[in-house]
Parts: sequence; structure tokens; C-alpha cells
Amino acid sequence: MLASLNAHGNCQDALVVVFCVDGDSAMAQRVAEYGAVPILCRSLVRVNQTIKSVLYSVAEIVDADYFLCLDADILVTADLSPLFSMLRACPQDRILVSRDAGQSYPGCTLGRVLTGFYEGAESDIRLLLGSSARGEANYRLVVNDGVFAGSRHAVTRLEHLIRSWAPQAPAWIDRKAEFGMRNQFVFNLALAHLDCAIELDETFNWQNQTRRVALSTDGSQTLLSETGQQIRVLHFCGSGRPKQAEYRERWTTTRAPVRSTAIDLAIVTVKREDDYFHATLQSMQADAPIDIVIGSLDADYLECYRGDGRLRMHATDPRDWASMRDLDIPRKAGWNYWRALTLAADSGRGIAIFEDDVLFGNAWRQRLEQAVHAAEEEYGDNYILSLYCPYGFIAEGDNRGKLIIPYPLEIFAGFQGMYYPSRLRRRFAEYLKAYGVDSYRTHHDLLVKDFLGEAGIPLLTTSPSLVQHVGYKTTGFGACHMSPLFLGEKWPR
Repeated sequence: MLASLNAHGNCQDALVVVFCVDGDSAMAQRVAEYGAVPILCRSLVRVNQTIKSVLYSVAEIVDADYFLCLDADILVTADLSPLFSMLRACPQDRILVSRDAGQSYPGCTLGRVLTGFYEGAESDIRLLLGSSARGEANYRLVVNDGVFAGSRHAVTRLEHLIRSWAPQAPAWIDRKAEFGMRNQFVFNLALAHLDCAIELDETFNWQNQTRRVALSTDGSQTLLSETGQQIRVLHFCGSGRPKQAEYRERWTTTRAPVRSTAIDLAIVTVKREDDYFHATLQSMQADAPIDIVIGSLDADYLECYRGDGRLRMHATDPRDWASMRDLDIPRKAGWNYWRALTLAADSGRGIAIFEDDVLFGNAWRQRLEQAVHAAEEEYGDNYILSLYCPYGFIAEGDNRGKLIIPYPLEIFAGFQGMYYPSRLRRRFAEYLKAYGVDSYRTHHDLLVKDFLGEAGIPLLTTSPSLVQHVGYKTTGFGACHMSPLFLGEKWPR
């Protein structure tokens, strides 16, 4: 599914989130390889098909204006961006969803599928709704929930209604637990009760259990419906799961992974009273080489990493330290940051530099590559990218849903995580050396504002933040601040 979404969905600017039920780090890594954010979940009951109802609560977990929810047993075979255009155009309390192809016979109503397909009784609607029942049994749009979409308001409204039916709805579902699909009836009942469904063309959820599929003969590799329409989502549901295996293999191997960007990684560190470094490195979960740039001679706290093949330790030369030892902390910090900028600066690669008191977010590396790619498309190599922002404006108004956002220089908050394209990596290193090391104008994370302002170069930030600042005890450069928009675990204080 993820491979086909990347290759054909045209949703590059969307945040892709995968709920990994009882997943482990290997599953999370597999998901992250496709540029998606894994959310590890632990099941509290026996897992069956009803587990997919976790998607009904997505708006409680993911911060977005619009949601497109997909089952895992689908293939995306064409552009899905029209769905988001429809969401913006329709009333904000509506859910876009396709009819259940197996329940589309003449005279089909929700009441008839309840007593037929869902193995229920006519009285079950009143059991679930109580006195609020109002003719839902006669509702004629019976849907399949393998693909549905809605605004935050619509999805939240639907989820709150379903939750209000506890405990009777979960008990009704469990009464036929072996059936495994009764959650979909509850979803249908909620749509009927709210009268909020808008029917999508069936090519957005082409259910192969009852529908035929054909491959175009013009060489375009287009999947066609029985009437010759282009299928956008092929859903392997029910007895259709073993069908059309050749299409599943074809679209899975047509994989379009996230573009790999050549990026050096570095952490600047110094021994602190509260040692954050170990948890920072653990949360990074990076297999690529990481440069550890040590800002003093005192490096015994890193002794436990001796022999770790991922880490390239850059100790302080005693001769350099002799000239820096008596300088104040801000100037020594600027000197160490300059050292990080100049590591293999002739490699032609950009560099991401992190402070040693941050926590890395879910799939941060894939999201970094996506953000760099987006920045390069719009700005070339003429930008610097902050990977952390403590302000909520990055998710407000027109900024919502964007990967990168202009970051006003006057409110720039610090060097918790920064990415420098190769050319500006070298230029800022020279500027920092001149005004923060050889002479001292101001602290290095203020110097970058001077550098960018004088050169007319934009500062950008990722949304959400890729790292979280957790230095509760600062090095004296200002109060601790944290990003309100971060996809990751809380720091173990």
C-alpha cells in the first residue's frame, strides 16, 4: 500500500501516518522507509478485522485539517489529490465514502444489511441508539469504510458519536467477534444518524470482491473498471484478497521511495551536569555515520561508545583548547559549532547539526529528506532550514499541512537542529569564524540571523518540528523552550 501511495497517489505534501498495532522497531523502520510516520500501538483485546476502527479516532491523534483514511489491503493506482480538492469544496461536516459494492442490490437499506450480512436483528438499531433512533434502518447509502475522508470537524464529530454508544456498541460487536466486520456497521449507522455521507465514485474504492478489473491495452499501465473508467484505489477486500495478485505485485514493485538526500549528521556536545547526550543519541536511531563534535577535553562521559562503528568522535585538540579554555561559554560554543560546520565541508554534502539536548521525532530522517527536497524545489540551495520551532504559527492558517514554512528571523529561537545546504554550510562557517571565533560579536545562534539578513537568504522551518528541545537546565543562553508541534515520545524527565 505504501509503495503504491508513494508511486501514484500524488500526495507528496501530505503527512502519512501508519498505526502499527503490536508493532516493533523493525515494523516502524519498514514504515519509515516509505517516508511515513509509524505510530506504535498496543492492543488491549484480541486483534481481528475490527482493529481498523482505530482510524475513526485519527483526528484525536494526528493534527491536520483534512484526513484520508485507507485500509492496508488497498493499492493506490492513480492520483488521489482530487479527494482533497473535494474535501475543501464540500461542507465541513461531511464524510466522503464509497458504496459497499457487495451491498448495492435494488432496495438495499441499512436495516436489510443489518439482518443479512451483519447477522443482526431489527431491534439492534434501537439497542445501539436508544431513544435517539430516527429511521436509520431506511438509510440507502450502505458504505465500505476501506476508504473515507473528511475534515477534522467531520471526523471528530463522527468519532465522538461512535464513542457515545459505548458500552452497548462494543458489546454488540463482540457478540459476533468471529465475524470481524461489525465495526463497519457501526460506522454506517453513525453516518446514517448524522446524515453526513457524500458518495464517492466507486473508482476511489474499487472492491475486487464483486468487481472486475482490466489492464489498459495502450501501454499506460492503467487499471480500468468494467465501464472503462480509471481505477484510483483497488481494494482487495473479503474473498477478493487472493484475486489479481499480479496487480498487487506490479504496483508493489513499482516502488517510489523517498528521494535520498546526501546529508552529513553531526551532534555538538559538551559535558553537562545533567547529561542529556545518551538519550539524545538513543532517540536518533540512525545507522548512518554520525559525527560527535566534543567541545572540551573532558570526554569521559562518551567512553561507553568506544568501538561504536556509527560514531566518529572528534575530540578537542589540547593545542586548540589552550587558546579557547579561558574564553566565556558562548564563544567556546560558537567555536565548537564552527568545527562541526567545517567537518568534510568539501564533500559537497549538506549537513544537519544537532545540539546534545534534543529528542528526535518519529521518522525524523525521512521527514528531513522530504523537507530538504521541498526546499530545494522552491529555493535551490539558497536557504537554511531549522528543524525545530517553539511557536505554534507553523500550523496556523495557510501554514497547516506544509512541510516547510518561512521562519521570521526576528523570532528565531536557537540551534537545536539545523540543516545547511553545502554552499551555505561553507559560507556560514566562514562568517561564524570571523565574528564568533576569531572575534566575538554575539552568540552563534544570533549570528546566523545577521548572516541571513545581510545576505537576503531565507530561513525556513519544518512543520512539525523534527526534534524536541529538552534541555531543562540550559547552558546559560536563555530559558528552556519546547515545540508545541512535535511527533515523538515525551522526554523521560
